[in-house]
Amino acid sequence: MGAYCSVFAAERNQTLNLGKTVLLSPPAYPENAHTTTYKDGFGLKIQEPWEIDQSPIFSVIAKSNAPLLIAYSEVDNPPIPSLIQDEYRALPREANNIECHTIKGVCHNFRRPETPKSGSVVDNEAVRQFGNKVVNFLKI
Repeated sequence: MGAYCSVFAAERNQTLNLGKTVLLSPPAYPENAHTTTYKDGFGLKIQEPWEIDQSPIFSVIAKSNAPLLIAYSEVDNPPIPSLIQDEYRALPREANNIECHTIKGVCHNFRRPETPKSGSVVDNEAVRQFGNKVVNFLKI
Protein backbone atom coordinates (compact mmCIF):
# COMPACT_ATOMS: atom_id res chain seq x y z
CA MET A 1 0.00 0.00 0.00
CA GLY A 2 2.99 2.32 0.46
CA ALA A 3 3.52 2.79 -3.28
CA TYR A 4 -0.19 3.49 -3.75
CA CYS A 5 -0.39 6.05 -0.94
CA SER A 6 2.81 7.82 -2.01
CA VAL A 7 1.25 8.65 -5.38
CA PHE A 8 -1.77 10.22 -3.67
CA ALA A 9 0.43 12.10 -1.19
CA ALA A 10 2.35 13.65 -4.07
CA GLU A 11 -0.90 14.60 -5.79
CA ARG A 12 -2.36 16.21 -2.64
CA ASN A 13 0.77 18.21 -1.89
CA GLN A 14 1.28 19.93 -5.21
CA THR A 15 4.36 21.71 -3.90
CA LEU A 16 6.03 18.32 -3.53
CA ASN A 17 7.96 17.55 -6.69
CA LEU A 18 9.01 13.92 -6.68
CA GLY A 19 10.73 13.98 -10.02
CA LYS A 20 11.61 10.42 -10.98
CA THR A 21 9.73 7.88 -8.88
CA VAL A 22 10.07 4.14 -8.28
CA LEU A 23 6.95 2.14 -7.37
CA LEU A 24 7.75 -1.34 -6.11
CA SER A 25 4.82 -3.76 -6.37
CA PRO A 26 2.12 -1.09 -6.40
CA PRO A 27 -1.43 -2.30 -5.74
CA ALA A 28 -4.70 -0.86 -7.01
CA TYR A 29 -7.82 -0.35 -4.94
CA PRO A 30 -11.42 0.69 -5.60
CA GLU A 31 -12.54 4.31 -5.10
CA ASN A 32 -11.97 5.54 -1.51
CA ALA A 33 -10.56 2.23 -0.28
CA HIS A 34 -7.20 3.80 0.59
CA THR A 35 -8.98 6.26 2.90
CA THR A 36 -10.93 3.49 4.68
CA THR A 37 -9.29 2.12 7.83
CA TYR A 38 -9.09 -1.58 8.55
CA LYS A 39 -11.44 -0.96 11.49
CA ASP A 40 -13.98 0.70 9.17
CA GLY A 41 -14.00 -2.10 6.63
CA PHE A 42 -11.01 -1.75 4.29
CA GLY A 43 -10.80 -5.55 3.92
CA LEU A 44 -14.48 -5.81 3.00
CA LYS A 45 -14.27 -2.88 0.58
CA ILE A 46 -11.50 -4.43 -1.50
CA GLN A 47 -13.36 -7.74 -1.66
CA GLU A 48 -16.42 -6.18 -3.32
CA PRO A 49 -16.61 -6.44 -7.12
CA TRP A 50 -14.95 -3.49 -8.85
CA GLU A 51 -13.35 -2.66 -12.18
CA ILE A 52 -9.58 -2.59 -11.81
CA ASP A 53 -9.08 -0.03 -14.56
CA GLN A 54 -11.38 2.33 -12.61
CA SER A 55 -9.01 2.48 -9.64
CA PRO A 56 -8.22 6.16 -9.02
CA ILE A 57 -4.50 5.41 -9.02
CA PHE A 58 -4.43 5.10 -12.80
CA SER A 59 -5.95 8.53 -13.44
CA VAL A 60 -3.53 10.13 -10.97
CA ILE A 61 -0.57 8.50 -12.72
CA ALA A 62 -1.94 9.49 -16.14
CA LYS A 63 -2.02 13.16 -15.06
CA SER A 64 1.60 13.06 -13.91
CA ASN A 65 4.56 13.92 -16.09
CA ALA A 66 7.04 12.45 -13.62
CA PRO A 67 9.05 9.52 -14.98
CA LEU A 68 8.04 6.29 -13.24
CA LEU A 69 9.75 2.95 -12.83
CA ILE A 70 7.15 0.34 -11.86
CA ALA A 71 8.51 -3.03 -10.78
CA TYR A 72 6.98 -6.34 -9.78
CA SER A 73 8.66 -9.54 -8.71
CA GLU A 74 8.29 -12.43 -11.12
CA VAL A 75 6.40 -14.42 -8.47
CA ASP A 76 4.25 -11.53 -7.19
CA ASN A 77 0.80 -13.13 -7.52
CA PRO A 78 -0.36 -12.94 -4.74
CA PRO A 79 -0.03 -10.43 -3.03
CA ILE A 80 -0.51 -8.27 -6.13
CA PRO A 81 -2.95 -10.08 -8.46
CA SER A 82 -1.81 -10.41 -12.05
CA LEU A 83 -4.85 -8.46 -13.33
CA ILE A 84 -3.69 -5.43 -11.35
CA GLN A 85 -0.12 -5.86 -12.58
CA ASP A 86 -1.45 -6.00 -16.15
CA GLU A 87 -3.16 -2.62 -15.72
CA TYR A 88 0.10 -1.03 -14.59
CA ARG A 89 1.99 -2.71 -17.43
CA ALA A 90 -0.53 -1.27 -19.90
CA LEU A 91 0.37 2.28 -18.80
CA PRO A 92 3.54 2.60 -20.92
CA ARG A 93 1.42 2.39 -24.05
CA GLU A 94 -0.36 5.53 -22.85
CA ALA A 95 2.63 7.45 -21.49
CA ASN A 96 6.22 7.42 -22.67
CA ASN A 97 7.58 8.34 -19.25
CA ILE A 98 6.66 5.02 -17.59
CA GLU A 99 8.93 1.99 -17.54
CA CYS A 100 7.84 -1.41 -16.21
CA HIS A 101 10.28 -3.99 -14.97
CA THR A 102 10.01 -7.59 -13.77
CA ILE A 103 12.42 -8.68 -11.05
CA LYS A 104 13.26 -12.20 -12.19
CA GLY A 105 13.34 -15.26 -9.96
CA VAL A 106 11.96 -13.81 -6.73
CA CYS A 107 8.70 -13.40 -4.85
CA HIS A 108 7.30 -10.24 -3.28
CA ASN A 109 9.95 -8.29 -1.33
CA PHE A 110 12.82 -10.20 -2.97
CA ARG A 111 12.07 -13.46 -1.18
CA ARG A 112 13.29 -16.67 -2.78
CA PRO A 113 10.45 -18.86 -4.15
CA GLU A 114 11.88 -21.80 -2.23
CA THR A 115 13.42 -20.98 1.13
CA PRO A 116 16.79 -22.68 1.60
CA LYS A 117 17.34 -24.75 4.75
CA SER A 118 20.13 -22.40 5.70
CA GLY A 119 20.95 -18.91 4.60
CA SER A 120 18.82 -15.91 3.76
CA VAL A 121 15.27 -16.08 2.48
CA VAL A 122 16.09 -12.87 0.62
CA ASP A 123 17.79 -13.17 -2.76
CA ASN A 124 20.58 -10.65 -2.30
CA GLU A 125 21.66 -10.87 -5.94
CA ALA A 126 18.16 -9.87 -7.05
CA VAL A 127 18.32 -6.94 -4.62
CA ARG A 128 21.67 -5.85 -6.10
CA GLN A 129 20.45 -6.17 -9.68
CA PHE A 130 17.30 -4.18 -8.99
CA GLY A 131 19.34 -1.60 -7.07
CA ASN A 132 21.47 -1.13 -10.19
CA LYS A 133 18.30 -0.77 -12.27
CA VAL A 134 17.06 1.95 -9.90
CA VAL A 135 20.40 3.77 -9.96
CA ASN A 136 20.39 3.76 -13.78
CA PHE A 137 16.77 4.94 -13.84
CA LEU A 138 17.46 7.77 -11.41
CA LYS A 139 20.83 8.43 -13.07
CA ILE A 140 22.51 8.90 -9.69
